[in-house]
Amino acid sequence: MAALAADAVHPAAAAKPLSPARIKETAREFESVFLQGMLEEMFANVEEDGPFDGGEGSKIWRSLRTEEFARAIAHAGGIGLADHVERHMISLQETQS
Repeated sequence: MAALAADAVHPAAAAKPLSPARIKETAREFESVFLQGMLEEMFANVEEDGPFDGGEGSKIWRSLRTEEFARAIAHAGGIGLADHVERHMISLQETQS
């Protein structure tokens, strides 16, 4: 997935236009990464209890859970960031043609 974003800004990728589907997926993945960072900060001080409280396993579980939350939010429509990124990528691509 990260390769999608790298392709979008790499100079060699500018020569070959990206398909609308690839642009949409790249924008959605960008929003997902942004949301993951926001959610990680939001959950940073939340204490957990039960089988996943404390330890390294808890940190890994929290990271994976947060990543999936972010991905689900982005694929369900997100917060609108992907739409802005998609429009910007399309306009950049049009100006390079």
